[in-house]
Amino acid sequence: MGILVSFFIIFFLPSVPFLILLSIYLRLTKNKNSVAFFHPYCNAGGGGERVLWCALNAMQKRYEDKGIKFIIYSGDTDATAKDILQKAKERFNVEVTEDKVEFIFLRYRWLLEPSNYPRFTLILQTLAGYYVGLEGLLKYNPEILIDTMGYPIILPLFKWIGGCKVACYVHYPTISTDMINLIENRKSSYNNAEWISKSVIFSYSKLFYYKLFAIFYKFCGLATDLVMVNGSWTKKHIDSLWNCKSKKIYPPCNVEEFLKHQNTSEDVFEKEKVVQILSIGQIRPEKNHKLQLEAFAIAKKKLEKDNVKLKLVIVGGCRHEDDIKRYKMLKDYSDNLSISDDVIWKLNCPFNVLLEYMYTSLIGIHTMTNEHFGISVVEQMAAGNIMISHNSGGPLMDIIVEKYPSIECRGFLASTPLEYSKAIIDIVKLTTTKRNEIREEAKKHIKKFGDNVFENYWYNEIKFLLS
Repeated sequence: MGILVSFFIIFFLPSVPFLILLSIYLRLTKNKNSVAFFHPYCNAGGGGERVLWCALNAMQKRYEDKGIKFIIYSGDTDATAKDILQKAKERFNVEVTEDKVEFIFLRYRWLLEPSNYPRFTLILQTLAGYYVGLEGLLKYNPEILIDTMGYPIILPLFKWIGGCKVACYVHYPTISTDMINLIENRKSSYNNAEWISKSVIFSYSKLFYYKLFAIFYKFCGLATDLVMVNGSWTKKHIDSLWNCKSKKIYPPCNVEEFLKHQNTSEDVFEKEKVVQILSIGQIRPEKNHKLQLEAFAIAKKKLEKDNVKLKLVIVGGCRHEDDIKRYKMLKDYSDNLSISDDVIWKLNCPFNVLLEYMYTSLIGIHTMTNEHFGISVVEQMAAGNIMISHNSGGPLMDIIVEKYPSIECRGFLASTPLEYSKAIIDIVKLTTTKRNEIREEAKKHIKKFGDNVFENYWYNEIKFLLS
C-alpha cells in the first residue's frame, strides 16, 4: 500500500500546473520568522536526536528576543510534546523550552518504515519521504527548513515548491562511494544480501541502481543553501557527491557532564576482578551488535584462566518493531554463544541510568563500520571508558586517531571479532598506570567535541540564513 501511494504522489499528482499553483499558494501563505526542523523520529534516543535538541536549545537561547517561532516536524503521534521534551531532558540532559516550540505531527510517517519496502528500500523509502514531507509542508510552510535526519527529497520540495531557505545537517550520506564499492567488489553486508553479492547479474543491476540513485541524490543536494556535516568521513563523501563545500560541525557531545565524575571501574577490577564492558547505540543492523557478542565470547573464554570475570552491558534505543525483533534475535544469539548470563540489556533507559553504567565500566565497545562520527564513543571516553572502536569512519579519522600502541594513544581500533577480543584482553592486562595515561590523552582530545563548541559553530553558520 505504501509503495502504491508513494508512486501515485510522485508520478501522477505533481503535474506542472499543479506544482505551479501549489508553489504560489505556499509562498503566499508562508509563515515568516519561523525555523522548522524536519526530524520524523525526534523521540528516538540516538545521537541524531541529540543534535536536534542541542541545535534547537542553542537557537532558543541565541534568538530569545527575536520572536522566532520554532517548529519540529515529528511522526511520534503516540507521544505529546511534553512527553517528547521530557524524554530529551532525561536521555540527553538537554532542556528545550516547551512554550517556544510547536510540534507538527506527521500522520503518514509509517510510509518511511523500511519494513514497508523489503526490496528497493533505498529509492522507495526516499520517495515515501516526498509524501511525508509534503504533508508537513501543507500543514506548515516555514521561512527556514533544516533537515536534521537525512531525507534528501524534502530539500527540493521545501526549496523549490515551498520557497523556503533550506539547510541540512548530514549525519551520513544516503548513498556513498563506500556503498557503491561494496557492490562493485561483491561483498555481502547488512545492506547487500549474500544472494546478491554472489550473482553477477544481480550485482551489476544493483550497481546500476545505486549509481542512478547517486545522480538523483546529487540533484537533491542542489536545493540547499547551507550544508553542514558531522565529521571528516561524511564531509569527504558529501563534498564529492554534491560537489559542494560543506561546513564541518562536530555533533554536540556531553563532554562537560561526563568529565565531572570519577570512574570507579579500576577499584572494582582491583577488588573483585570484574571488568564491565559498555556498548551504547541503537539496536540497528549497522551497529553490528553481533560482532560485540562474538568478541565478548572469545575474550571471556580466554580470560577465565586469569580468573577475570567479564560483563557486557548493552544500552540501546529501540525505535520500532524491527528494532525489537532484532533485539530478541541478538538475545537468542547470546544464548547460543553461552554468554547470556553475562550480558545485560538496557533498552531506552534514562540518562541517569546510562551515567551509572558509564562510570562503572572499564571498557567501551563500538562496532559500526564507517560510523559517520560516533557521539557515544566521545562520551564514553569522557567518562573514563577505554574505547575499542571500528577501524574506520569517525572513530578513525576524528576521534581516536592515535591508536594503541602509539605514545599518544587515545584508544583501540579493531575490525574483526578476534581483533576486538585481543583489544579487550590487552586492556585488561595493561597496568593501571598505562590505562590512566590512555584516559588522560583521550580526555584532552575530546574537549573540542563539547556542547559549547557545537553551539558556537552552529550559530556562526546558521546566522546567515536568518539575516
